Amino acid sequence: MKLFYTLLLLLVGLLTSSPSVAQGSLAALDTKNGFKDAKFGMPLSAFKGMVLQKNHNPFSTSSTKICRRPTYENKVGNIKLDYVEYEFTDDVLYVIVFTVKGMANCKNVLKAIQSAYGPGEVWPTKMGMSWKGKEVYLNLLPMRDGEGVNEDEYYRFQMGRNSPIKNSTLSQNMANDL
Repeated sequence: MKLFYTLLLLLVGLLTSSPSVAQGSLAALDTKNGFKDAKFGMPLSAFKGMVLQKNHNPFSTSSTKICRRPTYENKVGNIKLDYVEYEFTDDVLYVIVFTVKGMANCKNVLKAIQSAYGPGEVWPTKMGMSWKGKEVYLNLLPMRDGEGVNEDEYYRFQMGRNSPIKNSTLSQNMANDL
């Protein structure tokens, strides 16, 4: 009988608590919808201090700009990121890439990501990991120059939209590219 009341109280608590996104879930990846203050779907004009790095995508008829914010503090926790790049398609933020140097830094950033979005999936090749929400994905890839793993190696984290951003010319241009 005591177990019944305990379960009943737990059930009432679950039913009356406010809905929220669970920490450590792929739903949290979709809810975050970006990196720090950069949200997917934001126009390029909403960012201050962006510096154009590249201005094309040879695989698309869409206008692609890859930018960096050199004056922005690029950190995850206390880990300094090597760089953060923001990819805009038709002036709409669609992909964010950031890199860290060294295995120890990668492991610390990975712990933060797993805490926020869950364990992720290891690729069959064991060369990367993925988190796939309904709207947003995040990939981790080593950037290897040679054989094996070393402490000076860079690791690339790439996140972006799984589907075109609604109500933008991006959707139309991507459809035209198919």
